Amino acid sequence: MFISEVFYPRLIPLFDFRYLQDAVDLMQSRHAHVIIASQTPDNPYAIFTYPVYVQYAADIANANRLPFIDHFHLLLATYYS
Repeated sequence: MFISEVFYPRLIPLFDFRYLQDAVDLMQSRHAHVIIASQTPDNPYAIFTYPVYVQYAADIANANRLPFIDHFHLLLATYYS
């Protein structure tokens, strides 16, 4: 349980990593063609770690057998080439 649920039960928890899966489920229930894309780096020269949301998006795409576009690594490859 999140602190926000105790004091403000109508708030959405900030660190609930299920939001992307919920969005996929909602869109698929409305017969949309879902494509998952990762985040894009705003300053690729300042990145020294692998962002957690890139892997999270890839995992959601794999779990749901959806197309995945890795903007993060495509942009990094463009900058470093």
